Amino acid sequence: MRNRILAFIIVFIFIFSMMISPAFAAPPNPNHTITVNGSGFDGTGNVDFNLLQDGKVVNSFSFDGTSVNFTNLNGGTYSIFITSVTDGYEASVSPESVKLVGREKSETFTITLSGGVVEDTEPPVITLLGDNPMNLTVGDTFTDPGATAVDNVDGDLTESIVVGGDTVDTSTAGTYVITYNVSDAAGNAAEEVTRTVNVEEPVVNPTIHYLALGDSIATGTTGISGTMYTYAYQFRDYLGGIYGDNLTYNNLAVDGDDAGELLYRLNNESTYITEVENADIITLSIGGNNIMNAARDSSFWEIDTAIAEAGTSAFEVDYPALIARIRQLNPDVEIISMTLYNPYNSASHPTGYPADEQLHDIGQYYIGRINDSIRSISDVNYKIVDVHASFYAYGEIGKMGDITFFYPRYSWWTWWYMKLTRDPHPNQTGQDIIRDLFIEAYESPLSYNTLDMKYLA
Repeated sequence: MRNRILAFIIVFIFIFSMMISPAFAAPPNPNHTITVNGSGFDGTGNVDFNLLQDGKVVNSFSFDGTSVNFTNLNGGTYSIFITSVTDGYEASVSPESVKLVGREKSETFTITLSGGVVEDTEPPVITLLGDNPMNLTVGDTFTDPGATAVDNVDGDLTESIVVGGDTVDTSTAGTYVITYNVSDAAGNAAEEVTRTVNVEEPVVNPTIHYLALGDSIATGTTGISGTMYTYAYQFRDYLGGIYGDNLTYNNLAVDGDDAGELLYRLNNESTYITEVENADIITLSIGGNNIMNAARDSSFWEIDTAIAEAGTSAFEVDYPALIARIRQLNPDVEIISMTLYNPYNSASHPTGYPADEQLHDIGQYYIGRINDSIRSISDVNYKIVDVHASFYAYGEIGKMGDITFFYPRYSWWTWWYMKLTRDPHPNQTGQDIIRDLFIEAYESPLSYNTLDMKYLA
């Protein structure tokens, strides 16, 4: 009995000790396992890490994302410490730590890799500097303004641009194309950019030569009233406003010339011949001296019809020959010719001029024939300035004295002066009217006969 009791006590003590002491419950078991998995690994990034047990390194490993098992581990608290990561990548570990105790256990860490090299498929972009196209003149200096190049990965690639294509030769007119190309480190080629360079011959603005031919109406000379700023000079000024320094000018009008004398000069004098050959525009005021002598000897108080007839008949022959000679010397020159005006008022005569109405009618017969000859020319480059029609409107209301020197003011103590100083030349107002008519004719695309009808209307 005593032995039985003793055996029971021993068993009880053993069971109780097992219950209160874990060390006795399970001896240390060095067969724990830790698995390390990878996430985000792309085959180029690696991670080096240390496996720590209770803060002490138990293993070092270079990890490429392939799962790895660490076995036969003793119990304890385990963690992973990253020691290095491939450039361009970042790594993180989850969980921070695990605890292995008791019998055989397994835990898992996951290392996640992020970042790294992203595949570069985007090409650089080239931007031209300066003008495109560039327009140069032969003889200019060409300096390529260049271009810039930017890549989303490699950044500024301007220094890597390859310039090709044509070599610009500014001594030779032509069109040249320059090319610009560049590629990034990944081999992506930018879209080729080109610059067009146009080298042109210098523009030579042609000169325009204006020649005035005729008599004292073109020179501005008057009887006793000095020199007017003639329509020819004013028309020259008008052309100068259009053509600037490209305008050249000569006035070869001669006081007292009639149509025959001008024809002689055109046939025999080299200056006239050369000037007509080089002219682009010719203005004509001729015919007054063909009939001037019929009235000049009487200070315009009488008209010698025999002299007037002879002068008119000569004009009817010489004027067409004169135009033909100009056209022979210069087939394309633009000719603008003015008609001859009647200096006598046709009505409303001022005091002291009682015979003027009759003199007007006599003069009109010969002036009309001269103007018929002027109007008879049919030529696409021939225009008429109908001064006769414009001045006639003044004569109809007795105002020829407003535009000529033909009507000195009458008074009883200056009658002798009035008798001696009648001058049919236009004053400055008359010259200005003639100027405007020439400008209007020059600007008009109408033919000579349309212009004529316009002024007569």
